[in-house]
Amino acid sequence: MSQSRRKPDGAGVTMLNLGTGHAALLAVSVYSLRKHYDGPIVVFCDEKSQPYTDLVCRDGNCTKVEISGLEDVKHRSYTMKPQLPAMSPFTHTLQLDTDIIVTGDFSEMWPYHDEELVLTQFSSWVSQGRMMSSRISMFQDVQPELTRKQMGRPYPAINTGVLSYGNRNQVARKEWLEVTEQKSGKFIVDEIAMQILSSKKCRVMDDRYNCSPFYGVNQDKAVIWHFHGSKHLRKEKGRRLWLPVFKEACKEHFADVQRWAVETDKFLAKEPELCTT
Repeated sequence: MSQSRRKPDGAGVTMLNLGTGHAALLAVSVYSLRKHYDGPIVVFCDEKSQPYTDLVCRDGNCTKVEISGLEDVKHRSYTMKPQLPAMSPFTHTLQLDTDIIVTGDFSEMWPYHDEELVLTQFSSWVSQGRMMSSRISMFQDVQPELTRKQMGRPYPAINTGVLSYGNRNQVARKEWLEVTEQKSGKFIVDEIAMQILSSKKCRVMDDRYNCSPFYGVNQDKAVIWHFHGSKHLRKEKGRRLWLPVFKEACKEHFADVQRWAVETDKFLAKEPELCTT
């Protein structure tokens, strides 16, 4: 184990796996996480993803929680992610997307107390940039004050692939979902909702803890890589990072991923030889 700061009592990791498209990504994420963390992990899943989640939880020593009654609609994960804080069984939660790999000590991501919210910056982007200001503007009609604050100064651009919170933080547990639902169905609405909420009290970590292989500014110090937008195999930079971990998981037959990855990942389906050990 490589963690240096002590994990808070009652702390744990949560992840969300909906459908089958990210099942192989989940396996690789948990496989890499277990090299640096031996605490509890809860994976929330739907009925469709359950068979693969079962295998990952078996070999990754995770707890599976099935969410029933989810509609199979576009962008449903964006409105489901903000529900996880209220569902987390932990006093301090590190919430991770499934398309990440962990490569080092992430202990600074744990909240220092049960009311703290810890967010991660995307690259060196800020709220006043062209891309971010365009996205933030969708909330002008329903959250004019929060939107105005984001436009008024360069807040760090937030990516919700990696974040943490204490179980008494109301931004994570309540406000995130409320704001997200005001624009439900929009692209990455959960992320932009947390963006405008980031003007409230929180701690923002640099992109070492949520590093893009394409836009990251701290790639030489990355602790958590995030292959946002299915970039684990689409481009060479992502492949160089993700494939060795995937192949290692296949070699060790972790979750039997070498057997079913081509069934669930459209990129691996085009290159089935990558699953051979």
